[in-house]
Amino acid sequence: MKGIDLLPQETAKPRRSRLSWITGLIVVSLFVFALSFLYTAKTTELNRAMEVLSTLESDFAGYAWIDEELVRTGKRKKDIDSKIESATVELEDHLPTDEILRKLPDLMPEGVRLVQFSLADDGRILFSGEATALSRVAGLVVSLEQFDLIDDVKLLKATRVRESDKTFEFETTGKLSPTGGD
Repeated sequence: MKGIDLLPQETAKPRRSRLSWITGLIVVSLFVFALSFLYTAKTTELNRAMEVLSTLESDFAGYAWIDEELVRTGKRKKDIDSKIESATVELEDHLPTDEILRKLPDLMPEGVRLVQFSLADDGRILFSGEATALSRVAGLVVSLEQFDLIDDVKLLKATRVRESDKTFEFETTGKLSPTGGD
């Protein structure tokens, strides 16, 4: 089938007017302007976001020391825990501290006040305190020597605190008995 042109042959197809060309040009220009405006706005927004991100990254880098400190603290905690565990095992197995501390008040003569009690890993014991008379310090040394958990008791020093006062400061040492008592 062949197409039939119904328009008279003398009549030419209508030409587009200048107005339609100008309208098309304006529409295309507005479209390009709108896209340019959106592109500029989004680019500006993106640049601001990049600046904020850069600031946040530098702030975050400033707090990196917290992670390092947490790692160091974790290591220190493990060291402390292992020391506590080994000290607990040592105290449970070798040093009868509880028994000594329980019996210590019974060993103290009247007028003697114990200020410090130290027990070293090798079994050495140091007693420091105050007494109202030298005879009281001697009584403490005798009591400690008779205690079955402590051997080799020695009076290291006994000094008068003040001439007007009759108080003496003393230091006494001993060693844990190898038998460990009863």
